[in-house]
Amino acid sequence: MAFFDYIELKYNKLQNQTYEYLRSVYSRSSESFSNASPFGQVINYLNNIFQFNVLYQKRVVNNFIITEADNTKAIRNLARIGGHNPTRAISANGTIKLKTKPSIDIFSDVYGGKIKIKDKTKLKNKTNGLIYTIRLGSSEENFQIGQSFDIFLNVIQGIYETQNYTGNGEINQSFSVNIPMSNSVDNFEVEVKYNDQPISIKDSMLDMLPNEYSCFVRTGMNGGIDVYFGNGDFGFIPQPGVNLSITYLLTDGTNGMILTPQINDFQVLDDIVDMKGDKVNIEATFDIVIDKQITFASNGETSDFTKSLMPYISRNFVLATPSQYIYTLRRLSMFSKINVYNTLNDNNYENDNIVYLFLVPNISNYYTGDVNYFNVPMDAFYLDDEEKEKTLTYLRKMGNIPTGVVLEIIQPTISKYIINIYIRKYAGYSDDSIKEYIITNISTYLSELERDDRIVKSDIIKTVESIEGVDSVSLSFISKKNEDYHKLNPTSSTIYGLDPILGDIVVNNDELAIIRGGWTDRNGTYYNETTDGGGLCPINIMFVGETEKNINNQ
Repeated sequence: MAFFDYIELKYNKLQNQTYEYLRSVYSRSSESFSNASPFGQVINYLNNIFQFNVLYQKRVVNNFIITEADNTKAIRNLARIGGHNPTRAISANGTIKLKTKPSIDIFSDVYGGKIKIKDKTKLKNKTNGLIYTIRLGSSEENFQIGQSFDIFLNVIQGIYETQNYTGNGEINQSFSVNIPMSNSVDNFEVEVKYNDQPISIKDSMLDMLPNEYSCFVRTGMNGGIDVYFGNGDFGFIPQPGVNLSITYLLTDGTNGMILTPQINDFQVLDDIVDMKGDKVNIEATFDIVIDKQITFASNGETSDFTKSLMPYISRNFVLATPSQYIYTLRRLSMFSKINVYNTLNDNNYENDNIVYLFLVPNISNYYTGDVNYFNVPMDAFYLDDEEKEKTLTYLRKMGNIPTGVVLEIIQPTISKYIINIYIRKYAGYSDDSIKEYIITNISTYLSELERDDRIVKSDIIKTVESIEGVDSVSLSFISKKNEDYHKLNPTSSTIYGLDPILGDIVVNNDELAIIRGGWTDRNGTYYNETTDGGGLCPINIMFVGETEKNINNQ
């Protein structure tokens, strides 16, 4: 008789097969293997260990399939094998201005009338407590000070660190920069030096010329980064004993954005000196103001986000088709909506070199306190000129844009809608509490909505129905452009912006549908722009009755 006729993961069958085998071999009765006997307890323990082992192996096998994987390390491994380098966090950056205070006597208070600032001088923001770093483009720079002109300094959020390694003379050397899991290395701010000389960082090994002093960088499996060198045919081979230094920026991602700048909100942590080398009291000498907003940051990819990006992977680092731009822009994790298109499908060859980028910022970055989707400032839905330029700069860093291709970032055409919700609730639940949950849940749904063709009515109904205390829901949208049209054409049956059968909001290519008031419908009813005021507003919740809760309708 075989030890097992078959392997079972069900505990009772596995245990029974074990007992049957032992009774047959040792001519023992069933009582000898009961849970009360030491022998039976040992068997019970061993069977459980076997089960756990098999289930663990099953989980390991599942993590080899990226759609099933739930382990961050496994997902990053599979993404790297599939040609995708997970995007790390991106630091907020901008410009500060040092404006000489009127009370300062320049030449008596600051020797030589100049200050010397070193690259990577650190600042601390007093409001958020985070560290920011001045980037000059050179090791240090002298600045003339005076009442008639200001000093402009580029800053980036985060702290620079350096780790040193030693070459061993082997081909394809690689070094892992390990950092605490709570930190993140900026996606772009990495510098590699060979014997104190900076070397270029390429997209891949195939981009490195024979014996070229270069390397390429990948996101590490356990956080941090991995740096790879060449084999002589592609890139150079670091010689034994040489020093390899890797400098990187540890960033706090979106936490580093300063959305409500204040004057004199920075403290200088490193010394800034005059021409004699004496320390200058910067906060007493200058007013420090933000000149260009310190924004446009990202927390990098989550595991779920990495899995969702895999179908869009471009392995050639060339940005040519709309899908390749979508892949690259989604990697930045900075936009709530992305649509990229050209006019080739419309047989419009006059502008066939123009790629249109329809981008909406991640508006949830602006949520603070009582600010949500329904009252966030309208500016949050648009990219300003600085953000447009930063987007184009990032695209040039992330891939090769073919010669002759023109990138045009288009501002969305805003279409405004109102939501009217009718609720029948269960008895015993507060109207105000249900309203608060509805506004919060729909705000989250609309903020995270990735669809760019419509807002589905049934999806929002499901969102509301999931709230405790809600019995049944009816919902309708009111379209501003439809109401404007019917003011002029009261007898027309045409409907603008809404699906005439399903009631969904229908959205065009260059359009952004938002739930926002500030307008009047065909009947003269006015809807307040946000939910902050009284009266009718972007989301109106009406209670139309209640149901006694019993065992049949719980």
